[in-house]
Amino acid sequence: MIDEIYERYLEDEDEMPSNVPYEEEFEEREESLLSLNKCKPEQHKEVVAIDIENGEHEILTCTICLCDDSEILMICRFCGNNACNSCWNRVINQRSKCFFCRKRINKRDLVRNLIAERIRYQQRILASQNDNKPTKKCPEHDKPGRLFCETCSCFFCFQCIKESVHSGHKVCDIEENPKIKNKILETNKYCNELEKGRNLLLASVKEHSELIDISQSDLDIYVAKLKDKIFKRIDEDTKNLREILLLEASLNTQAKTELDKFDDVVKDLETLNLRTIDVEKLRTSINKQVENDQAPNVKALIDTKDLELCKNSIQERYLLGCDSTNHTKFSEFMKKTLKEGTSQFV
Repeated sequence: MIDEIYERYLEDEDEMPSNVPYEEEFEEREESLLSLNKCKPEQHKEVVAIDIENGEHEILTCTICLCDDSEILMICRFCGNNACNSCWNRVINQRSKCFFCRKRINKRDLVRNLIAERIRYQQRILASQNDNKPTKKCPEHDKPGRLFCETCSCFFCFQCIKESVHSGHKVCDIEENPKIKNKILETNKYCNELEKGRNLLLASVKEHSELIDISQSDLDIYVAKLKDKIFKRIDEDTKNLREILLLEASLNTQAKTELDKFDDVVKDLETLNLRTIDVEKLRTSINKQVENDQAPNVKALIDTKDLELCKNSIQERYLLGCDSTNHTKFSEFMKKTLKEGTSQFV
């Protein structure tokens, strides 16, 4: 906006009149505003109000950027143009001319606007005086409550008296009752502190809301990554558990097979024990025949009922390592066995 103003005023210098009637207007404005110094403090508010109604509030406004903040205002000593210090510095740095008198100026050509500073000072005083006044509104007419009803414990205005709202009640004036006045002032002060605290809290919440949003987004990303890790870990554990169960089933099958083999071995050992007893009986019979000087008759000994050997038994074939159906081989095997057994007694 400021750049557009500069370009608009610098397009054609000849369009600006040479005789600018701002000096006379500024002198009249200065004379009217200097009357503030002669007023009493309670009259400042009225004077300022009149000046504002007449357009004198332009004294507090920069003619370049149109801002009316608390920045220092400076006046051009050639034409009385009123602008803030920042705008004047920009004009000087760009080596431009004044927008009104079209003269090149420097910092020595600027004068501080003491009138504007005086008005701002008086406004601050009036604002502080208004803060110290008890402010309570009438709930019925929304007007300043200057009276207090002790019976109803509420404030009311003069309009309520005309309507006889609190007739017959105990009423007192706030200005005349210092106790109530002080209480109202304390209440107003407390309310102002609460309002300041509320504003600070809202500012803090607004400041931290962005951090909360950022933290929430980061938290969502972290939770999503954590879920992925958990699901991957669950899949890996499920796969490992399945492998363990399959291995356990395989081991159970192998263990069952080994147990069956062990049972077979136990049965074979029991059979071998029985065959050992039969062999001992056979040896005993052969020894008796030898003692009686008789030739050992193996076939007769095998056919005796005392022996439990069975030539056709599968367990016997497994134990003796020969085929009992082949009588020749079986006889040779038995002879060899008996010979080895009788040699122990010779």
